[in-house]
Amino acid sequence: MGSRAKDIKTVRDMTALTRLGVWLLERERTRFLSHYAKIRGDNMMRTISAVAQHHAALYAKMHSRTGAIKNVLKKAAGRSEKDKRCLDIDGGEIEGALLMAGCLLALLEVEETVMVKTIPDTTRRAQVFRELVANPLGYVIRHIQQVVQESDKGVLPLLPLLRFLSGHQARLHNLATNSMADIPFESLMRLLRVKASSYINEFVEKLKNDSNKFVPVDGNVHPITVTTVNFLAALTVHRHTVTQQLLLMTAPQGTNSALLLPKLFGKSFRITFTSAFSLFLLHSELSLARILSALGMTLKKKSENYDDPALSNLFLLNNYNYIAKALEDDEDGLLPVIKEQNTQILSFYRSEIEQYINHYIRSWHPCIATLQGVQRVLDDKNMIRNMLTNFTREFDQTVTLQRDYCIADLKLRAVVCEQVKRALVPIYVPLLQRVESCGEQFFSKQLKYTKESLESNIDRLFDASN
Repeated sequence: MGSRAKDIKTVRDMTALTRLGVWLLERERTRFLSHYAKIRGDNMMRTISAVAQHHAALYAKMHSRTGAIKNVLKKAAGRSEKDKRCLDIDGGEIEGALLMAGCLLALLEVEETVMVKTIPDTTRRAQVFRELVANPLGYVIRHIQQVVQESDKGVLPLLPLLRFLSGHQARLHNLATNSMADIPFESLMRLLRVKASSYINEFVEKLKNDSNKFVPVDGNVHPITVTTVNFLAALTVHRHTVTQQLLLMTAPQGTNSALLLPKLFGKSFRITFTSAFSLFLLHSELSLARILSALGMTLKKKSENYDDPALSNLFLLNNYNYIAKALEDDEDGLLPVIKEQNTQILSFYRSEIEQYINHYIRSWHPCIATLQGVQRVLDDKNMIRNMLTNFTREFDQTVTLQRDYCIADLKLRAVVCEQVKRALVPIYVPLLQRVESCGEQFFSKQLKYTKESLESNIDRLFDASN
């Protein structure tokens, strides 16, 4: 706080001041009370201002440093300044406002403790306190109001502030009501609730109506999935605030508040991501937009931007797997909340993952088709040669086409590779046996893949490191 700290004096022993205050009041000498209120109020103002200025300076320094790091990361990732796909939760001004509110309440508690000793008379103490608190309270509330009005960082920075103010709402409401000045505390709370609510609705509307055709070229997890999962996790952290301060105020009378946040995340996951979702979303209450349902519909639309159906299915597979892993993550705490509304959500996503693995395996059907009838080939070398040539050609073409496809999750990649091997190897081995029966020269001349080398090539699929 620099030189400003020199203006703040601390009285460690209040015995003399206490005796003086009591002595004056016993003799009905009350003129000092207004001076006391002004001096102590001004002292609070200086302290709050010093704290706010120190935070602003510290934030500016940190912001310039992190801003440079963000720009470097954006360039490294090949993303422009306009391409904002990650949540911007940088709310330094909101954080400063929260700090001021906490500082105000702490200082008021100190003042009350001091006044109990210096002004024993309850009526006079209340009058002095109303006068003392007017300027600091008005300054802080109006400052917070301005910060909230100008905030454009989304709902996440607002939630800690809303949580704090709603937690101390009764106290602040009484202070504002009994203050000698006009304090717009209730106006601030309405503004904060409305703005936070509108940001949630805005987030979901943007998610539902996202028309950006960008998709990862390798079929990996889309940034919009990461953003949405992070958003849900943040709402879960502030579950009570979101439920009591935002959702409940627009919910129908008699609504069970415990179900509001799960409903916000998603109502029913037993319907497929087709027109049924569109119909469902149309009939959802505005304040209870189904975020995961909207995400599923958006991902389905984005998957249609791929020319290769196999890559489209891998894209949905990667994104659904990312969501499922997030639900299973104990740190995020998403699953217990959403299971209150739908106990089958995790099994739903696992079922979808299995479905898209099966859809992806269809990309190997042309390769599998070349091995049909291998049992009827017997010892005909021409038929064996043709079948082997056709299989090798189709296998190489499929591997080449999918060379840059990615499954970042190692466990999922192993599962998919194993499925491909199960589809190919059992029907490739009989062909190998017939090739071997044709003699060593034929075997060495015609064969490109042994069983082991075929499996090895399949295991190298989807490797992002390559």
